[in-house]
This record gives sequence, C-alpha cells and structure tokens, in this order.
Amino acid sequence: MPSTQDAGTLFAISIVVLVTAIAFNRVSLLPAHGYAFAILHFLSALICCLSSCLAGIIPAVVITGIWVFAAAGALLRLRHSGAPSPPPPRPGERRILRECQRRCSTNSMPGTGLLASSRILVICA
Repeated sequence: MPSTQDAGTLFAISIVVLVTAIAFNRVSLLPAHGYAFAILHFLSALICCLSSCLAGIIPAVVITGIWVFAAAGALLRLRHSGAPSPPPPRPGERRILRECQRRCSTNSMPGTGLLASSRILVICA
C-alpha cells in the first residue's frame, strides 16, 4: 500500500511539472495557449490529484479533480479549435521587433544571418 511519503513525492513532481511549464512560458519558450503547455498543465493536475488520493485528503481530491477536468477541457478546446495563434506583440515589443528588422536589413554580417552590435546579437530570419 502506498505511503504518505509516496503521496508527497508525487505532489512534489506535480509542482515541478507545473513550475517548469510556467517558467518556460515566462521566458517565451512555451506559449501559454499551445498544446505543450496544456498537456503539462493537465499532467500536473492529474499527478496532484493522484497524490491527494494516496494521502486520503478528500477536500484536496475534490479540488484537484476539478482542476483535472478544467485542464482536460482546455486540451479538448485546443483539439477542436486548433492551437490559437500567439497574441499580437505589445507596443514596446513592436518597437523592438521593428528595430531588429531594420538593423538586420541594413548592417547584418554578410552570409551569416546574424547582426552584432555592442549591445545585442540578433539572429535575422
């Protein structure tokens, strides 16, 4: 029979999965409205619900069970509507993107697709 230590370990794993997804989102490696984020969110909720079941904490089972259904609903919405396009850039981001495009088109290193300056290195696409 599983112990409360097993439940604690599963809970820690669920938190690591969720924090990893959020951290990747914050550094723009994982869009919040994409499949990968939704899958990680669902897995985190499922593991957390399982750990609550193993620990026998009924209120936590109910709350995390609702979380599992909400995360599953988000996955189903993505599946039926397709992954939405990323949100448009904010005004400050637009200015930075325009500046990068201007610099890449005027003084990029020939043949490399790179722009080097004293402050930034941009990969020009």
